[in-house]
Formats: sequence, structure tokens, C-alpha cells
Amino acid sequence: MIFMKKPNTQSGIVSLFAVVFLTVATTISVGVFTLLIGEFKLAGVQRESVKAFYAADSGIECALYWELRGDSFASTTALNNIECGEGKVEFLDTQTNMGSIDKCTLGVCTNEFTMPLLNNACTEVIVEKQYVGDTLETHIESRGKNDCDNPRVERAADVTIRS
Repeated sequence: MIFMKKPNTQSGIVSLFAVVFLTVATTISVGVFTLLIGEFKLAGVQRESVKAFYAADSGIECALYWELRGDSFASTTALNNIECGEGKVEFLDTQTNMGSIDKCTLGVCTNEFTMPLLNNACTEVIVEKQYVGDTLETHIESRGKNDCDNPRVERAADVTIRS
């Protein structure tokens, strides 16, 4: 008895399925990888934003501490003794050796200083005082930067005290 071999009609079908499966798997992998890269970048920006926000908050807290401690930003106060963050704050008025004494214009007295923080973060703080009627208003604005040398993110916070 002679057996005849049946012709193979499924030749190459397994190879075709393998190629299709690998193409789909590769496409899904590239998509997931792209999403992950985007999430890592977003997480980095979020980290720097939080760093800048906390720098701004630190500036507010420093100014509030010294203001509530003893009216440190009055027009007669020599401001060379204020320390916060990583040491003495640096006043932006370079005309005096004692630090910035209020610069008053049109009834608004202003003090400005920068404060270094950890990880090269810093904050710039502006303290403005003025009378509104019989009420003294002290407005403190703080702009925190994630990196003092090369700031990419800046966040601001402000507070007003009425006394």
C-alpha cells in the first residue's frame, strides 16, 4: 500500500501570526514607553514647582516672623540682623551698609530682600507698609525660585496684615 502525502495548505500561517503578534506587541510597548517618558518629565516639573512654592512660603514665614517679632520693617529699623533659611538675608538696597531701610514713596514704604535656601532654591521678598485710613497694612509678597542660578519655575505667595 502506497500512502500519498496530503498537501500542506497551511504553509506559513504560523509565521504570519508571529509577525502580526510581534508588530502589535512592539506598537503597544512603544506607546507605553512614550507615556512613561511624559510622566517622568511631568513629575520633574512638579517636583521643581513644589520646590519653588515652598521657597515662596519660606519667604512669607521669614518676613512674618520678623514683622510680628518686633516691627522689623519700620522705617527706622536697621535691617542687618535678619536671619532666615540658610543664614542672613541679602537686602536689595545697596545704598546703605546696614541693609535696606524703608524706601517710602507716596505713603508706601518698601523693603526687599532675597533669602537663600537649601538645594540652591531662593526667594525674593517684598514687604510694603502703608496706612489705609487709620489702619496700617503690611503686604508681604514672596517669589520662590527652584534654582537661583538658573530658575525654570517661579511660584509666588502673598499675605496682608492689618493692624
